[in-house]
Amino acid sequence: MTTAGQLLLFGVASVNELLAKLTETPGRALDLTAKSTKNAVEWPDMPRRRSTDPTTAISITMTRSLLDDIDDCLTRTQSRSAWIADACQTKLGQYPAADIDTRKLMAMLHARVDDIVLKTLLLDRLTGTESK
Repeated sequence: MTTAGQLLLFGVASVNELLAKLTETPGRALDLTAKSTKNAVEWPDMPRRRSTDPTTAISITMTRSLLDDIDDCLTRTQSRSAWIADACQTKLGQYPAADIDTRKLMAMLHARVDDIVLKTLLLDRLTGTESK
Protein backbone atom coordinates (compact mmCIF):
# COMPACT_ATOMS: atom_id res chain seq x y z
CA MET A 1 0.00 0.00 0.00
CA THR A 2 1.38 3.42 -0.98
CA THR A 3 1.25 6.27 1.46
CA ALA A 4 1.04 9.97 0.66
CA GLY A 5 4.52 10.48 2.13
CA GLN A 6 6.03 7.92 -0.23
CA LEU A 7 4.37 9.63 -3.19
CA LEU A 8 5.73 12.99 -2.09
CA LEU A 9 9.24 11.55 -2.27
CA PHE A 10 8.68 11.16 -6.00
CA GLY A 11 7.13 14.62 -6.29
CA VAL A 12 3.68 13.34 -7.27
CA ALA A 13 0.27 13.51 -5.66
CA SER A 14 -1.16 10.17 -6.78
CA VAL A 15 -0.18 6.71 -7.97
CA ASN A 16 -1.58 7.52 -11.43
CA GLU A 17 0.65 10.61 -11.63
CA LEU A 18 3.66 8.49 -10.62
CA LEU A 19 2.90 5.91 -13.31
CA ALA A 20 2.53 8.67 -15.88
CA LYS A 21 5.89 10.14 -14.84
CA LEU A 22 7.60 6.75 -15.05
CA THR A 23 6.23 6.04 -18.54
CA GLU A 24 7.05 9.48 -20.02
CA THR A 25 10.28 8.16 -21.50
CA PRO A 26 9.54 4.74 -23.01
CA GLY A 27 12.60 2.74 -24.00
CA ARG A 28 14.89 4.76 -21.72
CA ALA A 29 15.78 4.04 -18.14
CA LEU A 30 14.54 6.72 -15.79
CA ASP A 31 17.24 8.15 -13.55
CA LEU A 32 15.74 8.27 -10.05
CA THR A 33 18.69 10.09 -8.50
CA ALA A 34 19.69 12.87 -10.90
CA LYS A 35 18.35 16.33 -10.11
CA SER A 36 19.17 18.07 -13.37
CA THR A 37 18.04 15.47 -15.91
CA LYS A 38 14.72 16.14 -17.62
CA ASN A 39 12.01 13.64 -16.64
CA ALA A 40 14.01 12.46 -13.63
CA VAL A 41 12.30 11.92 -10.33
CA GLU A 42 13.81 14.31 -7.80
CA TRP A 43 14.67 13.15 -4.30
CA PRO A 44 14.33 15.65 -1.47
CA ASP A 45 17.52 17.02 0.05
CA MET A 46 18.24 15.07 3.22
CA PRO A 47 21.15 16.03 5.46
CA ARG A 48 23.69 13.31 6.25
CA ARG A 49 25.13 12.74 9.69
CA ARG A 50 28.77 13.72 9.73
CA SER A 51 31.36 11.76 11.67
CA THR A 52 33.00 13.55 14.57
CA ASP A 53 36.28 11.82 13.69
CA PRO A 54 36.25 11.08 9.94
CA THR A 55 38.64 8.57 8.42
CA THR A 56 41.26 9.45 5.82
CA ALA A 57 42.72 7.11 3.22
CA ILE A 58 46.53 6.94 3.37
CA SER A 59 49.23 5.05 1.52
CA ILE A 60 52.09 3.40 3.41
CA THR A 61 55.05 1.29 2.39
CA MET A 62 56.02 -1.88 4.24
CA THR A 63 57.88 -5.08 3.48
CA ARG A 64 55.95 -7.89 1.85
CA SER A 65 56.79 -10.19 4.77
CA LEU A 66 55.27 -7.73 7.28
CA LEU A 67 52.12 -7.47 5.17
CA ASP A 68 51.95 -11.27 4.99
CA ASP A 69 52.29 -11.47 8.80
CA ILE A 70 49.41 -9.00 9.21
CA ASP A 71 47.26 -10.90 6.72
CA ASP A 72 47.98 -14.15 8.58
CA CYS A 73 46.52 -12.58 11.74
CA LEU A 74 43.26 -11.65 10.01
CA THR A 75 40.25 -13.77 9.19
CA ARG A 76 38.47 -13.48 5.87
CA THR A 77 35.94 -11.02 7.30
CA GLN A 78 38.30 -8.77 9.30
CA SER A 79 39.45 -5.40 8.01
CA ARG A 80 43.16 -4.84 7.47
CA SER A 81 42.64 -1.07 7.87
CA ALA A 82 40.91 -1.56 11.22
CA TRP A 83 43.70 -3.89 12.36
CA ILE A 84 46.42 -1.39 11.43
CA ALA A 85 44.47 1.51 13.02
CA ASP A 86 44.14 -0.54 16.23
CA ALA A 87 47.89 -1.30 16.19
CA CYS A 88 48.67 2.42 15.76
CA GLN A 89 46.37 3.35 18.65
CA THR A 90 48.03 0.74 20.82
CA LYS A 91 51.50 2.02 19.89
CA LEU A 92 50.44 5.61 20.65
CA GLY A 93 49.24 4.52 24.07
CA GLN A 94 45.59 5.32 23.58
CA TYR A 95 44.62 2.06 25.26
CA PRO A 96 45.24 2.11 29.01
CA ALA A 97 47.17 -0.74 30.58
CA ALA A 98 44.11 -1.56 32.71
CA ASP A 99 42.52 -3.06 29.59
CA ILE A 100 45.36 -5.59 29.19
CA ASP A 101 45.05 -8.79 31.22
CA THR A 102 47.68 -9.49 33.90
CA ARG A 103 49.26 -12.46 32.15
CA LYS A 104 49.84 -10.45 28.97
CA LEU A 105 51.34 -7.56 30.97
CA MET A 106 53.71 -9.97 32.71
CA ALA A 107 54.78 -11.43 29.36
CA MET A 108 55.36 -7.93 28.00
CA LEU A 109 57.45 -7.03 31.03
CA HIS A 110 59.43 -10.28 30.74
CA ALA A 111 60.30 -9.40 27.14
CA ARG A 112 61.41 -5.91 28.14
CA VAL A 113 63.29 -6.36 31.43
CA ASP A 114 67.09 -6.75 31.63
CA ASP A 115 67.24 -7.78 35.31
CA ILE A 116 67.84 -11.57 35.32
CA VAL A 117 66.26 -12.09 38.77
CA LEU A 118 63.04 -10.31 37.83
CA LYS A 119 63.05 -12.05 34.45
CA THR A 120 63.34 -15.45 36.18
CA LEU A 121 60.54 -14.64 38.63
CA LEU A 122 58.25 -13.52 35.82
CA LEU A 123 59.02 -16.60 33.74
CA ASP A 124 58.35 -18.88 36.72
CA ARG A 125 55.04 -17.16 37.37
CA LEU A 126 54.01 -17.24 33.69
CA THR A 127 54.82 -20.92 33.24
CA GLY A 128 53.37 -21.91 36.59
CA THR A 129 56.62 -23.40 37.88
CA GLU A 130 58.39 -22.35 41.05
CA SER A 131 62.15 -22.00 41.21
CA LYS A 132 63.94 -23.82 44.02
